[in-house]
Amino acid sequence: FDSAHSSRRSRPAARRFIREWNLVGPFHAADMDDLPTAYPPETETAPAKSYKGKNGATVSWRIARADDTGYVRLDSLIRPNEQAIVYAVVYVLSPDDRDATLLLGSDDGVRVWVNGGIVHTNPIYRAAEPDLDRVAVRLKKGWNKVLIKVLQGAGGWGFYVRFADPAGELRYALKPE
Repeated sequence: FDSAHSSRRSRPAARRFIREWNLVGPFHAADMDDLPTAYPPETETAPAKSYKGKNGATVSWRIARADDTGYVRLDSLIRPNEQAIVYAVVYVLSPDDRDATLLLGSDDGVRVWVNGGIVHTNPIYRAAEPDLDRVAVRLKKGWNKVLIKVLQGAGGWGFYVRFADPAGELRYALKPE
């Protein structure tokens, strides 16, 4: 194990993680079979709206920020934080139509949409680390909506998301400007 290499790899300056997200949840998830279960945030992003979440509780949209490593720690933000699903939305501004690589790590299972189309599903129980999954996506010129769904079994819960963007051309926002 090369700790110097490991710490250099996780420096936020080296990798531009998406740091701010619109979050809503938790919704019920008995196990990974519930990853395909659709809740309202899959078809509408309405920040002023509330929904019936896990155990009948009212859940509303809120803003969450990643820590210095780029990790969005859901287990401390969302209650209850076991057998649950959360949705996170961000908007990506692309200067042109382009093929891009979305890099993400999740604890646990994850599903991703770009501009309303499912681009990735990984029903897995795991600890989150950056860049566990690489997803080829198509971004259009202008604002692109990215929706992430993270299913939690037990223990830690959270995610890392970034685009491979060596020239630093992409911008991120909580809503299209």
